[in-house]
Amino acid sequence: MNEKEHEEKLKRLYEEVKKNMEDRPIMKIMREEDARKANNRNDKLITKEEVERQIRANYPEQTKYWLGNGRGKHTAIDVAVKCSKCDCQGIITIEDKCELRDLLKEKCLRCEMWEDAENAHLNIRLPFGKFRGKTINVVMKKQPSYLAWFVDKVKGEDALVEKIKTHTRFPQAWADYVGKQAVIVPKARREAMEWHEGRFSQQTIDELFNSFYGEQNPI
Repeated sequence: MNEKEHEEKLKRLYEEVKKNMEDRPIMKIMREEDARKANNRNDKLITKEEVERQIRANYPEQTKYWLGNGRGKHTAIDVAVKCSKCDCQGIITIEDKCELRDLLKEKCLRCEMWEDAENAHLNIRLPFGKFRGKTINVVMKKQPSYLAWFVDKVKGEDALVEKIKTHTRFPQAWADYVGKQAVIVPKARREAMEWHEGRFSQQTIDELFNSFYGEQNPI
């Protein structure tokens, strides 16, 4: 086998393995993580990046305070906010960095009211567990990952599980839960799972290499 043929076979092997891995469920979860994070940011009235842009453009002399160490002279500033979901917009005045931090956590009140109305049928109390006696709506706001875990692990509560799945926030809660499970799986185990799910399952790397290039003499 000449050098050119060797390079071509190595390239084909790389492309085969790469395609095989990219089609696996865990790899899809990992690729979708950024999209989920972006979707979470859409729940907020304003992003950190947009606040920084407005302060640099409208209050350049106060950037040291608002975007730096919090020292120096400053005045109250106006920040334009807009909900990316319902297009509700307005101007909010903040006086210090504590209020700025609170603003970055704020969600659209109109969207929250609509969400509460859509999920009004889910004021159902959980019968057991750490949130026993709390309603599905309360738990979804406090710890959505618990409801995703409940759907995944709890048996014998099919009717309740189906109710939980109808919550408007459940798809995002489930995506975050599944993504976290993929991340916390030890790397060696995750790689083994990917390998055994793929086209080359039940083959070691040495066997696969030899099938492409023939047996190699050990150095």
